[in-house]
Amino acid sequence: MKRNLLLWAVFAGMMAFTACTQEKVVYVEENEVAALKPGEGVIKINLSNNVSRAARPITSNEATNNVNRIAFVFVASNGNQYLPTIAATNEEQESYGYTSQNNVLALDENSLDGEITVHFEDMTPGSYKIIAYGYNAGAGNYDFPYEIESADGYNGFITFKAKAEGSMMPVEEVFAGMASSIENEGSYLNVNEYGNFVASDIQITLERQVAGLLAYMSKVPVKVSSGGEDKTITKITISTSFSASGLCVPASGSKAEYNGLGTCLSSGDYVDLLTFDLAGATAGSDGYYKFNGDAGRKYLLAEENEGQTSELSDLTCQDNTLFGSCFVIPFNQHYNNWNSMGIGTLYINYYDNSGLVLSKALADNGNYEYDIKCNHFYSIGVKDPGYDGSGNPDPDTDDEPLPIDEESGSDNLKVNIDNEWDGFHGLTNKT
Repeated sequence: MKRNLLLWAVFAGMMAFTACTQEKVVYVEENEVAALKPGEGVIKINLSNNVSRAARPITSNEATNNVNRIAFVFVASNGNQYLPTIAATNEEQESYGYTSQNNVLALDENSLDGEITVHFEDMTPGSYKIIAYGYNAGAGNYDFPYEIESADGYNGFITFKAKAEGSMMPVEEVFAGMASSIENEGSYLNVNEYGNFVASDIQITLERQVAGLLAYMSKVPVKVSSGGEDKTITKITISTSFSASGLCVPASGSKAEYNGLGTCLSSGDYVDLLTFDLAGATAGSDGYYKFNGDAGRKYLLAEENEGQTSELSDLTCQDNTLFGSCFVIPFNQHYNNWNSMGIGTLYINYYDNSGLVLSKALADNGNYEYDIKCNHFYSIGVKDPGYDGSGNPDPDTDDEPLPIDEESGSDNLKVNIDNEWDGFHGLTNKT
């Protein structure tokens, strides 16, 4: 009788515990005593812009993404990091329908159609701020080109740096967010002695942590005036005078827009973001370069995008244009007095075959003092993904490469805001 009373007491306690955590609690009978067995914690995640998915790079200002991996980091108040284990199956070895490796979840092609439920096992008791970040990895691997440099459990963020012998260039698209629940309202989440979350309905929404840059340019000049004479252009780059050493995620608080790390004037003259090699182009009689690439492609991709040709099979551009796109690490603060310094954010640089900058045009928004901000899109020329390549596109199709010859490339910018990104900046060049 005493044993039965004990079992009922334990069972009642378990029911109260289950109601609190809204989690499955497994119990076993050992030596005539019912004992609790550690259960599994659950986090529900949402991916911003989850209804559409596109291969990197971005081919327009559409807010698509190509995230196929999501990693989780538990950070204590003292900054100690703990990488949890994602459970692939339940206690009965029934699959949850996803694959994982340690703390990283692999998404399949259909995983972005709404909320994803992630199960954890054998969690370490304690109080944590839980951060998740999403990225893209090649088939069959979980590689991420950055590594965690430090963590801040008080403010709730982690910082990334390039892996040894690696680089922050090219920049990877990163999404990130921090867990919250009704009970904790964004503060610490507790894992109890049974390996379960104390709070219920824990959710994370991942949002884009980097900026986007697109260059779509026409009337590519063969020559430019330099030193009083016309000289042949062999390379054009989209460049910045600022370099960054890392990234802070998730962007929030004082780092809501300026979540780059170590942003400073480059030790060299420029950091090249997009590069167009004109060595194989044909000089037209009208003074502009002509392109006739593989499979009849009559535009030139940036070198940084050449390895993604298959992913860009649906990309159609106007003839004899340059196209490139990439992600950019945001600045770490607002920089003022650029005008007096004679320094701008983005440049279109024209080089000769000796590597000398023959001329440069400032990609301008009517003000030197604009920054690269988190989740903002900077567009030099406008690319509409609906453009079908016809000579007479639909009037509603806004496919307008920016002319970059000396005569036409001097208009001031009108800033357009696209609500699918926090900010969309159409950029012209200013001579």
